[in-house]
Amino acid sequence: MREESPEVNYMLMTSWLRGSNYFALKTTPAFKPLQAFTNRAASANGYFETGYKVLDPATFQ
Repeated sequence: MREESPEVNYMLMTSWLRGSNYFALKTTPAFKPLQAFTNRAASANGYFETGYKVLDPATFQ
């Protein structure tokens, strides 16, 4: 990825077997160091979170 904006941006990208695992992580001590970043971004209206699911193309034929 390449950022073309002069502003500082942070991105956390993870991969999970189940989407619910990510949301469970957010309630554990392991996520605590990242919470300060998400809180700061959310207070500045610069926080965006999304999830994607890999689909098997054979199931749509």
